[in-house]
Amino acid sequence: MKKLIVIFAVLMLALAGCSGQKTDIAQKPIIVQIKALDKESDLVYEKRLNALEGQTLLEMLRENNVPIETQDTPYGAFLNGIGGISPSAQEYISIYVNGQYAQEGIGTLKPKNNDLIEFGIEEISPDFNATSTEQ
Repeated sequence: MKKLIVIFAVLMLALAGCSGQKTDIAQKPIIVQIKALDKESDLVYEKRLNALEGQTLLEMLRENNVPIETQDTPYGAFLNGIGGISPSAQEYISIYVNGQYAQEGIGTLKPKNNDLIEFGIEEISPDFNATSTEQ
């Protein structure tokens, strides 16, 4: 009877231990192609990134040693330069994913396998005012 109680207790502890563990699903390797284009849309930098599914674009760029300049802001990482391109005071670096303007920045954007990410320089709209609080 004692053996049965000991076996039961061991089984209960083993099951309790298993139920509290999270199973990490292995991240799949992916490939992302990046291109940096200057103001005239000439190719300045190109690289194939080896990354893991679920990583942000910023993580991918850093882990693949892409030359980037970033600035931390309250809104996330701001891209000041990449692969030899950098905007003037009236410009910014745009991000396109498979030809579509990205709706997220490099700190939150999570590219998928075989995505093409293009960085370009675009002018800030003359009527844009970051400090404006229209009511």
